Amino acid sequence: MEPSLTWESALPYVRALGSALEADALVSSEIQEPRQPLRRVLQLREEIRTIRLALEGFQTIFPGSATVADKALSDLEALTASAGCGSDYIGFYKTAEDRFSDAANLTNVVEVFNRAKLLGILVEVISRDKSYLDNMRFGPDRQNLALERDALIARMQPANLEPNPSLWATVEVNLRTFRQRHSLAYQCHHKE
Repeated sequence: MEPSLTWESALPYVRALGSALEADALVSSEIQEPRQPLRRVLQLREEIRTIRLALEGFQTIFPGSATVADKALSDLEALTASAGCGSDYIGFYKTAEDRFSDAANLTNVVEVFNRAKLLGILVEVISRDKSYLDNMRFGPDRQNLALERDALIARMQPANLEPNPSLWATVEVNLRTFRQRHSLAYQCHHKE
């Protein structure tokens, strides 16, 4: 016979979600009270939708690229749906068990979610910079710049940024340096 599920059964998942998301997302008194609304879980629904929409931009920029964080977002969507009106800790627990198996896996998925959120913020900038690079043309004597451009585009790929979106800062520095080198080469070419 399966033991009955209590608020304490769901607590490890609620705590994992609370500690992995923003620090003020779940107040500790809310965590201790059974049947209190799982407010943060419900708030995640809209955040997930917003992130998915932003990440769709990568499909436009990099056609054929894998969808960023798709499984993590799907699992979190299922978890938010399971919370019902915000007080269904049994549904929340069962979905958490089914999708994540333990609280540590949920914490890992929330980390993927947070990285996806950062990438979603960067989509517009990456799109603009990639368009700039895509529109560049190089003569046969400037193939070194063409190779450098191709390497920058490769570093912009979602698969390369997804594990660590903060790498974008380094790509931006390299892009500025590349623009300077390109501008100098352009000026030299037109002076000849």
